[in-house]
Amino acid sequence: MASTAVPADQADQIFRIGPEDLVAGSSSIVSGRVSLYAQEVQKYSQPGKSGLPLEWIARGQINRPTLLKGTAPPAPIRFSRAEHSRFQPTNSAISIWEESFGELSPDGQVVLFFGKEDSVLKVLPSGSDQQNLVALVGDIVAIQAIPDPARQRQSWAQYLGSAGTEEGREAAMRSLVRAGADWTEMEVAFRALFAQTGLSGDARTFAFSFVAFHVTQGTWGNDVNQAVELLCQTFSTEKNPKQQLRYLQSFKLILVYAVQVPQQKSRQPLKQSIAECLRAWASPGISDPAVAQEYKQIRSQFP
Repeated sequence: MASTAVPADQADQIFRIGPEDLVAGSSSIVSGRVSLYAQEVQKYSQPGKSGLPLEWIARGQINRPTLLKGTAPPAPIRFSRAEHSRFQPTNSAISIWEESFGELSPDGQVVLFFGKEDSVLKVLPSGSDQQNLVALVGDIVAIQAIPDPARQRQSWAQYLGSAGTEEGREAAMRSLVRAGADWTEMEVAFRALFAQTGLSGDARTFAFSFVAFHVTQGTWGNDVNQAVELLCQTFSTEKNPKQQLRYLQSFKLILVYAVQVPQQKSRQPLKQSIAECLRAWASPGISDPAVAQEYKQIRSQFP
């Protein structure tokens, strides 16, 4: 999930990869409460009693598994998971979305993903607070099981509007793109999403950045100008300065793309649309100093 404008070096992973990929690639998935939890520390911050655990192996088993997909292996199901302290660098083999679900806890819920011949592909905690990987996986499994492509896309679009978590909405966006939804389908879903009055700033930022990213990837072909138009309309009605700053960062992503050679001439309409949008928005004056400074910087960088 994204709480601010997404860093460019993480955008490709965040906007393309999520739990829906792991679910699709798993032959079986089960969940259950952790029992017989044990922790084997592999690395400490320093020798002696004052050293803090930096890397460890968490082990446990599920005595009464709940089947989420496929066929469950016989219980009890034993598992292990390599974990690390937040002070350690992130393992590049671990997807960004996985990190947000934290660490296993002795009495928490765990989700096990299996490949062929009951080999464990991934062990993940279900999360805390509003996160619930068990429920999210169940939703994803149900939609992915719909055989008709058009009906499946429709279900993802509905889920985008109804999902109770940011992870669910993000999975729906990525799944719609992966399912080949054209911009006409995407636009209806995104307009409905941005119209939700209770939608958090983080969720709005992710959706806005998601569209901007896929504009730069050519995802929607000749409809790219309509996608930018939706972003401009969304930005123009935003009154929160913090949110305006986040949207401006996404506009910069498109502007950088628009001035790249050798295709900058064909991308000029994107730059022009954003420039006209920002001029019209700024014409009455910008009251927030930080937003005014960001707008000034954009005009200077992309004259």
